[in-house]
Amino acid sequence: MSDSDISVAEHSSGEVSDVQLPLNFIQVGEIGHDDLKVYIKQDTYEGLEKLASSDTSNELGSVLIGNFADEHNKIHVVISGFIEAKHTDATASTLTFTHETWEYIHAEQDSHYPDSKIIGWHHTHPNLGVFLSSYDLFIQENFFDLPFQIAYVIDPLKNERGFFQWKNGKIEELNGFYIYNDVGKKIISNAANDKTISKKTQNKTSVAVLTLIVIVAALSITLFFVMEYLISIIEHQQTIINERDTVVSELLDYINRVKNEGIFSAID
Repeated sequence: MSDSDISVAEHSSGEVSDVQLPLNFIQVGEIGHDDLKVYIKQDTYEGLEKLASSDTSNELGSVLIGNFADEHNKIHVVISGFIEAKHTDATASTLTFTHETWEYIHAEQDSHYPDSKIIGWHHTHPNLGVFLSSYDLFIQENFFDLPFQIAYVIDPLKNERGFFQWKNGKIEELNGFYIYNDVGKKIISNAANDKTISKKTQNKTSVAVLTLIVIVAALSITLFFVMEYLISIIEHQQTIINERDTVVSELLDYINRVKNEGIFSAID
């Protein structure tokens, strides 16, 4: 996407939309409190999966269509469709959206999605994993720079996928998202398995678990030594008490002997 005069903003107004948030959805991964809330419709999710698997020798891409809502200072992005990026220049590790690509996308949007916005983009990383390269970051920063615009990366060979959001002026990977469907329709998807989110997200979870184990182990060791110290103090105090009792007992015995032997009878 090296073309400098590509215009996405005119088709993706930053005005807040009056959009109904999905009521029938499942959660995939972990949803952070301060994270962007991303909802993707089931048929769109499956369509992107099918597209990603259609050619694993070259990168493929599309733009994500939908709307967004800002409720209680939290942005909710609802992805309801996508437009495949045709007429691209692609290799196994690069993808360039040409003028013809954008002309096709805008024509499709005007024809089929006139009331929706371009809320992000999607591309594949066959066997490379889920991340944003420096070139991907350039695209996100220059063409998808509105707060609600996201990036979605799928690795069809490693069966990994992940969304990227704008957060505090930086681009960060989301740990989870939602798959939704119309009310009353069943959501059938393999998205709930661990491979749905990228290894980076899985590694975060593993690191968190390992950190917790280390903390628990450290606390256990600390508690052991504290208990040993307390026990030693108690044993020392008990020794002092036993020695005191012995001295008192010997003193009482001495006093009794003195009385019995009449040493104090002269005082009477």
